Amino acid sequence: MGKLSTFDVNDIMSPSESEIYQINNLNEIHKMRRDELLKSDFKLDHLNDKDKKDMQDLLLKNYKVFSKSYKTLGETSAVIPEFSLLHNFPLQTKPYSIPFMAKKYAQQEINNLLEAGIIEPSSSSYCFPIIFIKKKQNPNDSNSEPKFRMVVDYRLHNSITETFKICLPKISEIIKNIAEEFELLTDAKPLTEYQSLDKKPEIVARWLLYLGTFSFTPTHIPGSLNPADFLSRVVEENSLNVNNITLFQPNDKLSIQNISIEQKQDAILSKIMNDLSVNKQCKQYFLDVNSGLLMIKNAHKNKKKIVNRIVIPKSLIKVCIETAHAPHFGVRKTFEFIRHKYQWKGMYLDTKNFCEHCEKCLENKPKAKLTQTQMIPKRNLAQGQCIAIDVVGKLPRSTDNKNFILTIIDHYSRYLEAYPLQNITSRTIINCLNKYFANFGLPKFLITDNATNFISNEMVEFLDRLNIQHRKSSIYYPMANGLLERAHRTMKESLVSMCESTFQWSEKLLFFKLYYNNSIHSVTKFAPAEIFFGRKQNLPLDSFFEPVTVENESKYLKNIRNNMCSIRNEFAKNEEQYCKNNVPHIKGRKVPNFNLGDKVFVKNFSHPQVFQEKYKGPIEIIKILRNNNYVIKSLKDNKTMKLNVSKIFKQEQPRPNLRN
Repeated sequence: MGKLSTFDVNDIMSPSESEIYQINNLNEIHKMRRDELLKSDFKLDHLNDKDKKDMQDLLLKNYKVFSKSYKTLGETSAVIPEFSLLHNFPLQTKPYSIPFMAKKYAQQEINNLLEAGIIEPSSSSYCFPIIFIKKKQNPNDSNSEPKFRMVVDYRLHNSITETFKICLPKISEIIKNIAEEFELLTDAKPLTEYQSLDKKPEIVARWLLYLGTFSFTPTHIPGSLNPADFLSRVVEENSLNVNNITLFQPNDKLSIQNISIEQKQDAILSKIMNDLSVNKQCKQYFLDVNSGLLMIKNAHKNKKKIVNRIVIPKSLIKVCIETAHAPHFGVRKTFEFIRHKYQWKGMYLDTKNFCEHCEKCLENKPKAKLTQTQMIPKRNLAQGQCIAIDVVGKLPRSTDNKNFILTIIDHYSRYLEAYPLQNITSRTIINCLNKYFANFGLPKFLITDNATNFISNEMVEFLDRLNIQHRKSSIYYPMANGLLERAHRTMKESLVSMCESTFQWSEKLLFFKLYYNNSIHSVTKFAPAEIFFGRKQNLPLDSFFEPVTVENESKYLKNIRNNMCSIRNEFAKNEEQYCKNNVPHIKGRKVPNFNLGDKVFVKNFSHPQVFQEKYKGPIEIIKILRNNNYVIKSLKDNKTMKLNVSKIFKQEQPRPNLRN
């Protein structure tokens, strides 16, 4: 029960000036938000037209929650933040320098904040600098001006601010306090019998020891009475609309009526039809009595009967091939679909050209390897001037705790060095390179692949300081570093044969290097050590012979020079002959030439799934490099990469009948 009483007007409290200002200010901000919000501000291209319109209406209806500028953020005085400091001595930090490219943005950002009333000029004794951090640029809009994020460095201020410390209990203690015995329902009956075993296997005993910390009772449920949970078995509904009504709908452009109209409009076919109306006797062409179409008589492929086919006008050639090529079969099957009913001049060549020009087929069908890159002799390089490095592994851990091998080969002499490594970080590789440089000197060129440890900032800075040109091979093309890759194969075969245990490979690696560098190379016909040092190194086989002595130093040096000149001449001849002998093995293959601006397709280097394209394109060639390498740029995301010609193929130009 309630008691009614009179209403006193004096009991009503009038709002304060601050509250009135906030209400008026909020209404004004809502009006500004409504005026500045547009449909184009929302990216809804992934929706169909109906859903897109409904979503736009919903978002515009709730315009109050969206703000596009500083002016419409709003303000409130309901809460005034307070900070407790450890002392009241003012702190200052010197302002940081602003990059030149950020000065214009900084001034504009500060003016916008002042105009919106978010910040105001201050005369406080506390002073802390601002920093402008560059935002990540959109790869699709590389020409736009860079944007920055303005932040204030309050680290010094935070060091004297009192913190609120709350002691939270450990999560394990919370679980322990609320824990209770539970029942475990399972269809695995052995789980209920393990505890009753007298002799438990060790692994079972360890599991029971761990499970003993929990209070539960396992209960067996037969599989037929243990239904699966709904969430893991529910079938997701496919929201993609599939129009099954028009799946097998024929192309109206190939109807009898439309072909008849196009035949009469075609200059060549209309002339033939006019001639037939005057002179009906013709060996090949005739007019069909029922449809009035121009037909042609052809012998069947077995030449036992005559087949009548419709003559397709030039305007419908592409439509006819597109319809026959709808399942994206090959040239032969597509051609057989067409020749069953239709015919025109150059029908097979047009069909073949269309299938070879189809972008979907180019992206998803494998290509025969018909590209052969030429072999480039290395005789113009001197020893020690150009080296290549690579990493082998991960290998079984050796006795000295090594898992990788860093290999270094001299491009001129084929002299090989190999270092066992525990890891392959840039720092570790740099340390090994310093050891190599201390023994053999600094090279002018260093060739690597595109592994992250070879192109890291640390490696780039290291090579720049030593004035060594870093040349990176084309991605996914190991033949670009073929000297080292072939040496890897020999090294692996030798180590596997020598090692009784897989953990001994680091010990046998020293033995392999000595024999490899003093064995005759199949290309140069000289030992790598003989070309690199001018002499062979002593092997265990030479231990029983007398040492080599030098009686006359000048004569000895002269003999070494003559020997090096002789080796260089023979070396060049042997390498040239090896390249000539390899020509018959690459007969029928050629190196395609591409020009700047050509649109090409490249191999998809990620592991493609069943229904994923095998090639990507079209991609534009923007730079031509030496040794059949190209720099390409994607037309979708503007990403560039360096590729060898063997990973690229060009789209065939359409024949005149297939051009739009």
